[in-house]
Amino acid sequence: MPNLAVIDLKKLLGTPDLAKTTDPDDTMTSIMQLLKGILNQSISGPTPAATTLTSGQLTSIGTTATQLPSLPCKKVILQADLVNLVGVLVGGSSGQFYNLVAGSSVTLDVSNLNQIYVRASAVGIANVNWIVIS
Repeated sequence: MPNLAVIDLKKLLGTPDLAKTTDPDDTMTSIMQLLKGILNQSISGPTPAATTLTSGQLTSIGTTATQLPSLPCKKVILQADLVNLVGVLVGGSSGQFYNLVAGSSVTLDVSNLNQIYVRASAVGIANVNWIVIS
């Protein structure tokens, strides 16, 4: 939650009483300049960490589960390749039940790509593409 502060505009603007100012445009200009300065100072904060994208492909997936390679990440997007003639089943080491048909994809929040196992749903062409976000 941002820090909130009470700002004494009279003190900051050097105007003893804004109600006694003869030119409302000058007062508004002063207020706008003050607010721009406050906003510019309060918006700055820690720089977000850079996002890295790494892509890859596993080709000729068989019907036996295959663990994807070790690659630390925050998120993975898996896509069943467009040329696939059979589905790609996705899951963990104990089972792969999420079926991706050719061209479909799924996004998973995992800390490493090697937490994901894939296999073909039947004998045929099955490739999987991935983008790792870290």
